[in-house]
Amino acid sequence: MISAGQRVPPPRNEETDEVAARLHAVLRFLFLLNAVVAVAAPFVVDGTQGVITAVGMGVVSLGAGAGAGAGLARGRGRKAGAAA
Repeated sequence: MISAGQRVPPPRNEETDEVAARLHAVLRFLFLLNAVVAVAAPFVVDGTQGVITAVGMGVVSLGAGAGAGAGLARGRGRKAGAAA
């Protein structure tokens, strides 16, 4: 029996695992791309605008990295049929 505050995880199958793996790959790519832009911005754009761009892209990169890491923590990065 499920109590009022308990969450029921959605059923998992091969299709949801495949979608989760693709999402994880996209988030990992976005993390790396935004990190490179954040590092390069102060050298490409002069002055305060370069610093602000670097900070903003760094925050975006950390958000994508946190999303990818959260997916791994929930077990979304595992292959179908892997041991839990």
